[in-house]
Amino acid sequence: MFFFNSTILFGLFAALIPLIIHLLNLRKLKKVEFSTLSFLKELQKSNIKKIKFKQFLLLILRTLIIIFLVLAFARPTLTGVNILPGSSSSKISSVFIADNSFSMSYLSDSGSLFNLAKKHVKNIINQMNEGDEFIFLFTKDSSVTTYTKETAINIINNLTITNKIEPLEKKIAQAISILNESHNTIQNIYLFSDFQKSTFSIKANLDSLNKNFKDKNINLYSFDLSQDNPTNINIHNLKLLNSIVETNKPLTFSTEITNQSTTSKNNIIASLFLNNKRVAQRSINLKKQQTKRIEFEAILSKPGLIEAKVEIDDDNLLRDNAVFLNFNIKEKIKILIYYDNNNDIQFLGNALKVSSSSNRIIIEKIRASNFLKNNLKEYDIVFVVSSKLPNGKIISNYIKDGGSIVFIPPSNLNYQNYNFIRNELNLPSLKNIIKTSSKSSDYSEFSSIDKKHPIIKNLFNNNSQTEIESPIIYNYLAYERDNNYTSIIKLLNNITFFGEYKLKKGTVLFLNTDFTLQASNFPIKGIFAPLISSIISYLTTSNLEKNNFLPKEKIPLNISELNSPIIDIFLPDGNDKLSITNYNERKINYDNTDQLGSYKFFNSDKLIKFAQVNYNIKESDLTKIGAEEKEKIFTKYLGENVININVENDYLNELKKSRSGTELWRPLLIIAILLALIEMYVARNTKKDISNLN
Repeated sequence: MFFFNSTILFGLFAALIPLIIHLLNLRKLKKVEFSTLSFLKELQKSNIKKIKFKQFLLLILRTLIIIFLVLAFARPTLTGVNILPGSSSSKISSVFIADNSFSMSYLSDSGSLFNLAKKHVKNIINQMNEGDEFIFLFTKDSSVTTYTKETAINIINNLTITNKIEPLEKKIAQAISILNESHNTIQNIYLFSDFQKSTFSIKANLDSLNKNFKDKNINLYSFDLSQDNPTNINIHNLKLLNSIVETNKPLTFSTEITNQSTTSKNNIIASLFLNNKRVAQRSINLKKQQTKRIEFEAILSKPGLIEAKVEIDDDNLLRDNAVFLNFNIKEKIKILIYYDNNNDIQFLGNALKVSSSSNRIIIEKIRASNFLKNNLKEYDIVFVVSSKLPNGKIISNYIKDGGSIVFIPPSNLNYQNYNFIRNELNLPSLKNIIKTSSKSSDYSEFSSIDKKHPIIKNLFNNNSQTEIESPIIYNYLAYERDNNYTSIIKLLNNITFFGEYKLKKGTVLFLNTDFTLQASNFPIKGIFAPLISSIISYLTTSNLEKNNFLPKEKIPLNISELNSPIIDIFLPDGNDKLSITNYNERKINYDNTDQLGSYKFFNSDKLIKFAQVNYNIKESDLTKIGAEEKEKIFTKYLGENVININVENDYLNELKKSRSGTELWRPLLIIAILLALIEMYVARNTKKDISNLN
């Protein structure tokens, strides 16, 4: 037996009130004169004894009335006992925590663990009564409550696997919090899980859980659905190793495959797909608990959005058998050349024409004397070959927002002009301007080249030659050394010839000589045109890492320049739409990312964002939480009301007995009312007897 409102039991002290009143009344004695006749004295003694008995009976009745009323309001309940005459059946509040993380999709001999969990939940629900409270908590931020069995069954039938990881003890804490608000006498938590270690951390404040369990009679029933020695092979960490992505050139992909099983696995087939077309395949063998890195090579024939996927053969856990990577090779590259003199851009223009032979590159030229556009976002790259910037903030904002600038000194550059440009473009400080005659022997050459930099590395792809013939440089800018930028090519006197620095999201590349033959023979060297082409490819290759997300992470979308208020979203399995209502916002977040795979965002048929969602690798490790750790959480921290259920046994009868209970408040209240009626009758008779004595 337990009392649902145990604090009301303090009201039992009120049972002392009738006794106190009775004792006080004994002190108020009245003297009554009687006749000296003996038979009257005997009659008086007999009546007094009768009155005293009735007063004692009233004392007992009034005390019992208070006791039974207090007990009735304390709601005593007998567990394990079904309906007694005059009593009421206890209502039950049941919280079901069904672990629907994707490790529960593991296929056992009896089906998936998730479907087994749903089966057990429905068996328990079918044993319960209409009007009981059914509360469902899943391993994602949602809860559902119902009081009908049919609705409860429908909720379970509609439950699906989620790819998000959420600690189970967080759900236990939520369940306790909900039950603390419930007024039903029997309160149970049913937990169904494979007790995967990664989804059952102990970072939550479990001391508060312990207190809540002891304050109320809450039982936790634990259903362990895990398998002994599970087998699983997962693939993860898909990368494109090329820093520069171009068509008709080899691309190298790498990925890792892990054998999470306790036995070796041979002939594991991994396939690379590009835009749903298989382009490469590998076979590997793995020892138990071994991870191997493999590479694939492929060639793209045309630009556009590339959806890469590496997939392995099906095993017991399907959701970690594929990994995704999206990247975009722009179909059109728009370049702006902002210049002072035609002679300064003649060789640059010729080199760009060679790169634009496929009609992918669109070139626009604006002379510095003309107005510079306020919005440069339509350009992928801006070549600045000028000492004049009418509004430098336009270019600096363009860089900060992710734009790419290539600064080439104009032939007429001087200290004053450079310092103005330097402040706007955040270029390195200038030590000196070197100018020598083309007939002089006092010239400079390349001294060192960073061959690991993607721009330089791209020059030697599929080429055995790794040396670059240095040009002769007569006129150049001697930049001060600065740790904020990277030197890609240096001259003999340790002066940076070609450098790079990052400004927030943008990139700035800078050279130290103009592209005229008076300054150097660089424009007519064999490296010139390939270097310009490599620069374009480098600056138009997107950062692949920023497009990778985990399930339920938010994908940021820039909505500052939409053509319409509707964003069409192509999901891995289905479509979605976003309606933009607040145009004052520059960015919004899209959080419907539970599906694994490729996400594409279009506005007026224009691709504005792409991303991929990959599973959390922690879910692939099917290692169970240790027995001691589990006992620590369930027993030491959550009290003694924890029952481990073996689903192989007849657990339904065991649960049926534990859920049976009878509330006694109604018979106790009836008894209190009957005692009150008897007390009224005895009190009336006692009062009449006392008046007859007088």
